[in-house]
Amino acid sequence: MIHQVTLPNGDLAEHKEGEPLLALLKENGLYSECQNGFCGACKTKVKCGSVRYLFEPMARIQADEVLPCCCTPTSNIEVEY
Repeated sequence: MIHQVTLPNGDLAEHKEGEPLLALLKENGLYSECQNGFCGACKTKVKCGSVRYLFEPMARIQADEVLPCCCTPTSNIEVEY
């Protein structure tokens, strides 16, 4: 399934469910280091919508944050980073 991702600048992008969100966000300016849920450098806020984790991240994050390196949208989402 394809979901719309609203980026911080208001642009819309399409993302295929089941694939990590990180690749799309890196193309649009998000910084990342380890890309495996360990460092937390790619912390992102999901302002609306939902994601599911493909694997459990090891980095500590706040309740309103996600790690796009290890999650995928399950609905249309709006992100802030």
